[in-house]
Amino acid sequence: MIETKKLIDNIKEYIKGQEVPSQIKEMIEKSYSEYEIAYKKFIANIGIIIKENKELEEKLARIKQCADREYEEDKMATREMANSVFEHKLNRMQEKNIILIRNFVEEEFEEDEEKIHFLYLVDGLIGTEYAKNIIANKRVIPLNANSFINDAIIMKGLKSNKISLKNAEKTVLTMDFTGFPYLAVWTKPKAPFICIEPWMTTADNVNGSGVFRQKTDILLLPPKQEYECKYTVEFF
Repeated sequence: MIETKKLIDNIKEYIKGQEVPSQIKEMIEKSYSEYEIAYKKFIANIGIIIKENKELEEKLARIKQCADREYEEDKMATREMANSVFEHKLNRMQEKNIILIRNFVEEEFEEDEEKIHFLYLVDGLIGTEYAKNIIANKRVIPLNANSFINDAIIMKGLKSNKISLKNAEKTVLTMDFTGFPYLAVWTKPKAPFICIEPWMTTADNVNGSGVFRQKTDILLLPPKQEYECKYTVEFF
């Protein structure tokens, strides 16, 4: 439409002072008037479109805000529901843990352990001093709610190759850990299990260098050499 306006303006400018039949002049004036009306309508329509688009954008923005708010509310509700389920499961686990600690009253070695040492943990590292010797009657490690206050029970210097987990009524299982220099027993607060693990070595020492190959009792294998070890568990 801008090009049309320019063309009509050029024609009107050209015919000034020219002897042009009045009929043609009237036709040009009429075309120009019709153009102006059409042009104004066009501009008005453009304004309406712009206004409608702006209103549409505002509506879309409000819809997005509502959707975002509903999403956050749903997410919060889902999180609260998940937390509720987790708390329920955690309470059940606590109950099971109490029952488990009560049921598993002791661990017993197959031989008298007169040279056993218990390692002391400091923030997950092996301390420079031994922990208290908790063995009873040279073979039995009593288990109760306070047994794991200082994290895992870690033992070395063992003569036995087997240890049995017992409750008040019977032996539950026996583990054969022949060839392993360390034995660890651990659980976590509120966890429904007790874990017995044979170890070849331990966590680093509090005064350790941090160099892996310099760790105590670390196994160093030449290229292509293999090393095998195993333990067995018998359930009753």
